[in-house]
Amino acid sequence: NSDAVTIAAAADMTLAGAFDQSGGGAVTTSGDITTTAAAIHFTDAVTLASDVALTSADGAITIDSTIDGEQALTLVAGAGDITLSGAVGGTTRLGIFTITSAEDVTADAITASNIVQTDATGTATYGALDTDAVAGISLTGGVITLNSTVTTANAGTVTIENSDALTIAGAMTLDGALDQHGSGSVTLSADITTTGDAVEFSGAVALGADVEITTADGAITFDSTIDGANALTLVAGAGDITLDGVVGSGARLGVFTITSGAAVTTDSITAASIVQTDATGTATYGSLDTDAAAGISLTGAGFAFTGAITTTESGAFTRSEEHTSELQSPCNLVCRLLL
Repeated sequence: NSDAVTIAAAADMTLAGAFDQSGGGAVTTSGDITTTAAAIHFTDAVTLASDVALTSADGAITIDSTIDGEQALTLVAGAGDITLSGAVGGTTRLGIFTITSAEDVTADAITASNIVQTDATGTATYGALDTDAVAGISLTGGVITLNSTVTTANAGTVTIENSDALTIAGAMTLDGALDQHGSGSVTLSADITTTGDAVEFSGAVALGADVEITTADGAITFDSTIDGANALTLVAGAGDITLDGVVGSGARLGVFTITSGAAVTTDSITAASIVQTDATGTATYGSLDTDAAAGISLTGAGFAFTGAITTTESGAFTRSEEHTSELQSPCNLVCRLLL
C-alpha cells in the first residue's frame, strides 16, 4: 500500500501462509492476525484502533516502524523471533503490551500502560521501558537485557524472573518496588531509585559500573553475592539493608558506602574502602576487609561485629556511635600497615 490501509475488527485474518505489508503507506488495524508457523511482517507505521493480537505459531513477528494507539497489543510467536525496530507508544502510549511467547525478542523503546513478557526462551533485548499503571513491568524469560532507562509511575512495580543472565544497563526510576528473582545472575551497571519501595535481588550480582541504589525508606535486600571492581552506594532512608551473601569475595569492590538505613545486616565485605555515614538501628557486620588508605569509617546508632576486621595500605578503622560496639567471638581486629 502506497497510501493508508485500514484493517477492521471484522477483518481478522487466519492465514495458512505469511502476512507481509509494505509499500510506504501507514496502517491502522483493529483486526487480529493468525498464521500457521508463518511470518507476520509490517514494514510501515502501525496504529492500533482496538486491541490486537498477532499470533504466528513459531513464525517471526517483525514490525519495522513505529506502533502507536491507546490499545492493547499481544504478540505470540511461539518459537519465532519478535523484532520491533521502531518506537512503540512513542507518540500515543499503548495499553497493555504483552509478549506471550518468543525465541529472541529485540525491541526499541516501549511506552505502554504496562509491559508483560511471560516467556522468551532465547535472549530478550529492550530499549527504554516506560509504564504508567500499577501493574508496571513484568518480565519472565532466559537472557534479559535492559539497554536503556526503565521508568514506572502510579506505584508501578518491576518484577523480573530470569533463568539466565540479566543485564541492567540503564537507570531505573520507579514508583514501585523492584523484585528480581529466578536462577539467573545479574549484571548491574546503572542506578536504581524508588519512591519508598523495596529493591530486592535474589540472584548473584556483578557490578558493571559504579551503582547507587536509593529507596527513600524502602528496604534494600541482596539474597546472594555481590562482586565487581566498582563502587556500590546504598541509600535506604528508614528502610533496612540486608546483604545475605558475601560482598567482594570474587572481585573486590571499590568504595562500599551505606549512606542511610535502619537496621543493617551484612555478611563479609571485601572492598577498597567501607563507609557507613548513618544507620538508625544496629548495624551488624561480618568480616570487613579493605585495601585502600581510606580504610573503614562507620557512623551510626550501634554496631555488632561478627568477623575479622582487616585493613591494609595504612587504612584506619574508625567508628562513631550512640551505643557501645559489640565484638562477637570469634572476632579479630587487625589493622595492617603495609609500607
